[in-house]
Amino acid sequence: MLNDEIKRSDFIKTLIAGVSTLALDWSILPRGAGAQKSDNEFDATIIGSGLGGLSCAAAFARQGFQPLVLEKHDRPGGFEFDVSLHSTTFGERGGIHNLIPGFPEISDVEFVPHPNLYRIIFPEHDIRVPQRNLPVSIDLLAGHFPAEKTGITELFTDIQGLFDDINKFSRAAGQVDMMRFPAEFPLVWLILLPFRLLGMVVEGVFEFLRAIIMLPAQLLRNLSRA
Repeated sequence: MLNDEIKRSDFIKTLIAGVSTLALDWSILPRGAGAQKSDNEFDATIIGSGLGGLSCAAAFARQGFQPLVLEKHDRPGGFEFDVSLHSTTFGERGGIHNLIPGFPEISDVEFVPHPNLYRIIFPEHDIRVPQRNLPVSIDLLAGHFPAEKTGITELFTDIQGLFDDINKFSRAAGQVDMMRFPAEFPLVWLILLPFRLLGMVVEGVFEFLRAIIMLPAQLLRNLSRA
């Protein structure tokens, strides 16, 4: 057995340990034996072609192993990239990290934006939403629905504010003064937090009702007399 051969599980453990670093040093990771294999021989079988599965397969292949990726759907992408996806910010390198910075194969990929973000076809409307142009998008929708112009503008303003707040929160890396949270992150405070708290209250009510329903009848009668 060659010294550079290694078990698949050990390779994965080594890879995962290095993923958290800013850049993987591929020289310290094990390499495949390099032996010629037939079309039906593989070093590793990966179930699912999501981002994790494809990344793992790319890591195996880059190190000289022969991986097999199995996917039940007719398209790769996995749960996070379902076939109905029509919008992503991966093309915006500012603030969007590469999947794994240690993969030059990924970091060198050029994302070419399509002129239209997506197209919506209704019986009365055919709308082509432009790529990364918020003012034009607002004017376009307002042109189709002039009576809703104010609401459309306010909606997109809130969405942009949420986007800015979430990015700011992410950059803070947990170093947030909670006493100043409403002032520093106004849209998150006014929009997202109330929904979260409301959900917790509703969930608590249902849990309480479920507990009462499951109580024995005799105990319920005793409680009602108390």
